[in-house]
Amino acid sequence: MATAYRVNLPRVVHETVDGESMIIDGDTGAYYSLRGTAAVVWSLIEEGASRDRMVSALAERFDGEPGTIMAETCRFLQELHDNGLIVESEEEPSAIDTKSGTSEERKIFEAPQLAKFTDMQEILLVDPIHEVTDEGWPHRQDANA
Repeated sequence: MATAYRVNLPRVVHETVDGESMIIDGDTGAYYSLRGTAAVVWSLIEEGASRDRMVSALAERFDGEPGTIMAETCRFLQELHDNGLIVESEEEPSAIDTKSGTSEERKIFEAPQLAKFTDMQEILLVDPIHEVTDEGWPHRQDANA
């Protein structure tokens, strides 16, 4: 079975705006920013792509050595996993169309980077987003429960 990952819900809250994926780890209060290639990988994780399909999609979209794309994608996935942002998926990976978005001018592959910020950990950890049911935000726990 091909290795696939999923976002570590409900621990992780994330949103992608204007090509930047912003991620908050509800357990640690750290937040992350993914841009460029890293944001593309994150979107592929959201789509349920296997690691091999991610590499194929990146090779279709970016100019770069296949070995470098594979190695850097694996390194980045491991970094996301080590930070608790993704977990291995037990579901069968989705088949995605690696040709999507290739009508644009191809860019040079740049290694995906995880930008981690810890300056607001204390504030994020006391935020009411943590007072939720097992369904996650915005389903708040009953104060009398």
